Amino acid sequence: MENNDTTAQDIRNEMKALVILSGGMDSTVCLAQAVEKYDSVETVSFNYGQTHSKEIQCAKKLAEYYKVKHSTIDLGNLTDYFKTSLGQNSDLEIPTESTDTIPNTYVPMRNTIMLSIATGIAESNDIDIVIYGANAVDYSGYPDCRPEYVLMYNKFLKKAITGKTIKVETPIINLKKSEIVSAGNKLLVPFELTWSCYRGDKYSCGKCPSCEYRLKGFHEAECVDPLVYG
Repeated sequence: MENNDTTAQDIRNEMKALVILSGGMDSTVCLAQAVEKYDSVETVSFNYGQTHSKEIQCAKKLAEYYKVKHSTIDLGNLTDYFKTSLGQNSDLEIPTESTDTIPNTYVPMRNTIMLSIATGIAESNDIDIVIYGANAVDYSGYPDCRPEYVLMYNKFLKKAITGKTIKVETPIINLKKSEIVSAGNKLLVPFELTWSCYRGDKYSCGKCPSCEYRLKGFHEAECVDPLVYG
């Protein structure tokens, strides 16, 4: 006799997820969690005219490591039209210290654009969950990493999409960087394949805010960052 006692967890695990994978440590931990949680996982990265391609290269390697389908969406030199220091052709200097205000590394509406494309892919490919590695604790200066932003975006999706429910999940949004490191270690995340530095040199600079947050996280988690800093 067929067993119809399907639990809520069983149903949840059968859902399909799409992870927005930057190649950084946050989105990689999200990927590792998704692989554990869902039966079907895909990843997508975006080339938007950022200062370097190392994160995209890392994203491809990480997708290969986790044996998941990966796509890279080319948005051209999108940053040429935005005021940000992360643009390939930007004349703004990448900061060497964090700030309490919105930093010039913020790319206006970038994550909204990426989320819109990712949810479009999800709608077209019968994917239920889009996973976005936003973090409000260490990156509170970015307005599109706040919980209220994600809440409003999910409300928008309910109106924008008919006949299907797609939800954006942010599993690490309230975690400290050290907690993200610890979560990744428990899942054996290959942090040596990730890239966080705003610069695309041979080694991470160890000076930009992104490196600063990363190093602080590993230090507070009482473990060694496997990346080389130069």
